[in-house]
Amino acid sequence: MGKAALKNYSSIFDTRGSKYDAVMRRWPDARRREFEELLALAQIEDGDAVCDFPSGGGYMAHYISQDVSLTLLETSAAFHDLCRRNDGQRVNSVLTTRNKIPFPEGAFDKVLSLAGIHHEDDKRGFFRECARSLKPGGSFCIADVYAGSAQALLLNTFVNRHNPEGHQGIFLDDATPAAIADAGLNIEFARVISYPWVFSSEDDMAEFCAGLFGLEGLSLAEIATGIRQYLPVRHENGQVLMEWQLYFIKAVKKQ
Repeated sequence: MGKAALKNYSSIFDTRGSKYDAVMRRWPDARRREFEELLALAQIEDGDAVCDFPSGGGYMAHYISQDVSLTLLETSAAFHDLCRRNDGQRVNSVLTTRNKIPFPEGAFDKVLSLAGIHHEDDKRGFFRECARSLKPGGSFCIADVYAGSAQALLLNTFVNRHNPEGHQGIFLDDATPAAIADAGLNIEFARVISYPWVFSSEDDMAEFCAGLFGLEGLSLAEIATGIRQYLPVRHENGQVLMEWQLYFIKAVKKQ
């Protein structure tokens, strides 16, 4: 039986956003390093106007310690509802349409995007809109899976096989910095960064990945075995470390 037709980001997470959110809330520190790496790159300061797009269930908010105006922007109604439920009045959560930031030109000092646009085929349109919404000198920081990496193979092979809707991510590659530069931004940093996702057991790792990636029909042991076919998994100081990496890019709007 073939897979259902592949859906766009909002359709995917309107369907399974609640399961994704459940494991992110149960294991809030599993992916801590990738949030911290992106924020270190962004160099957010007190008073900044910051946009996180797409924001999932609003997880970035928990890693920003500075006094900022934070907008969580989502195209998935399910994630938008979770942002409001999880963060209440602390941040501004806005539901928008594909590749649209419903704010005036130059509204933000920083625009962040973490692991959310590999389901977007019109990345150039996304980059143009992010650039438009930045103030001169403002920065756009993105991190997502790098094409051809072990993580890309895991998602587009193992996850694609065991997610009922499939998974065919369109990942960042060596042409991405030029596409971002074409939107009117100067590239300051572009590099793959590796770090682990951290768990207390392989069962926790497997259950987290099942919820995050929409895996069905597998035992936790089968999921753990599948992950190890693509990624290094090591036991260290009583923790299970699953190797992950993303392509991190920082670009600054021309003055």
